[in-house]
Amino acid sequence: YDLSSGGTDNHLVLVKKPRGLTGKCAQYATELIGVTTNKNAVPDDTEKPWIGSGLRLGTPTITTRGIGAEGTLLIAQSLDELFSSTTDGPDHNPVVPEAVINKLKPRIDELCSAYPIYTGRLAMFEFIIRDLQLKRP
Repeated sequence: YDLSSGGTDNHLVLVKKPRGLTGKCAQYATELIGVTTNKNAVPDDTEKPWIGSGLRLGTPTITTRGIGAEGTLLIAQSLDELFSSTTDGPDHNPVVPEAVINKLKPRIDELCSAYPIYTGRLAMFEFIIRDLQLKRP
């Protein structure tokens, strides 16, 4: 994979033409397995801005959930398998074999279930709701 900056300078990773796909195609493909990404322009981009040649991946949600190196590697492997199986279809919509989606989506769902977001804050919100209910006239 060709990274726009040549590496990871911060929490963002900008991949140029992942496995030859446009940014729009790659973004829509990742949505099929439950991973959020963004199409993005890259330096000297030849695609229109609403299509883009790049795909932006961010790590804040991974770290917020507490997913470590092993889980991050699982995500990267899943994305590689997805991109390797995807073709850029009409209007840059992804063409992905159903078997690939059926294999990868449960893998991502299981990882997200194992590392739910904001678990510590749920108890705080429940306390606030109970407190407000007790103070009602």
